[in-house]
Amino acid sequence: MSLLFCCPSCGAGLRVNPAAATLVSCPGCGELVRVPRLPHPREAATDAPTLPQPVRDRVTRGLASLSVSVWAFVSAAACLAVSFTLRVVVGRLPADEYPQWLPPLQVALASWWFVSACGGCVFRVRGYLLCRRAADGYSLGPWATAAAIGAGLSVVGVVAMVPAVVGRPVLAVPPPAAGLLLVGMTTGLVGVLLEFAFMPVLNRLLWEASGWQAASQTGRYVVAFVFGMVAVMGALCLGVAALVLTAGGRDMNPDTTGVSVQAKAIAVVVILVVSGIGGWLTWRFARLLRLARHAVNTLEPTPDPPVPSGG
Repeated sequence: MSLLFCCPSCGAGLRVNPAAATLVSCPGCGELVRVPRLPHPREAATDAPTLPQPVRDRVTRGLASLSVSVWAFVSAAACLAVSFTLRVVVGRLPADEYPQWLPPLQVALASWWFVSACGGCVFRVRGYLLCRRAADGYSLGPWATAAAIGAGLSVVGVVAMVPAVVGRPVLAVPPPAAGLLLVGMTTGLVGVLLEFAFMPVLNRLLWEASGWQAASQTGRYVVAFVFGMVAVMGALCLGVAALVLTAGGRDMNPDTTGVSVQAKAIAVVVILVVSGIGGWLTWRFARLLRLARHAVNTLEPTPDPPVPSGG
């Protein structure tokens, strides 16, 4: 008989056989939790599984694919941050002073960023589609499909960002190409927003597998993401404001690199703030996926229905 209860530290749902263990390690926070003799009144002791074995296997593979996409995103974001930081630090050097190692490095970073970003989108599409069968059982199949479509549209946004990553300013491209660039980036943004349609599916999986407190982690992540995006926009606005206040209409005494010291410092600070917020949100999402994988893997699968014999 399995016992369903929640971690008192982080609220993660735990399913344990009380006869097999008295202490378990919470997959959400790592704290050792004593297995209660009786469940909480809002929870229940249960032997009623909710997912057939084939569906559970597909969900496990889907969540693993989404976890791989997180690492692909981290790799792409790291390449992007290094590329922009190098561009800010080096600035606009004369042709005879340009480091010979920088152009090949920028091309390598842009290539790895493109492969990682597109690969992450592909893994997300696969993960959402693998989880769709379980979502169909909860009448949430269209939500998983919408998330997969959003991940596909994100590829368009990745392609649209290529000129910016390789160092081509938007104002330097022809107007038709600039229009296509803006359309592509808008399409990618719409795709990212559509991917949030997977949150109800993840919420229901956690609810069925680990209880309401574990499911509440999805809502907390959405709130954290909204506040993180507000903080990113605030950092960008403050960076622009600081740049205007320190250089508006005045000579900033540029150094030999052609880019002012103030502009470099502001840009580096903004890059660090945005990278920190992005890393925090990525860690939160990876932790949520790990919690869902643990919950699904500890479910006792529903046996396949018997096939009626003929006659």
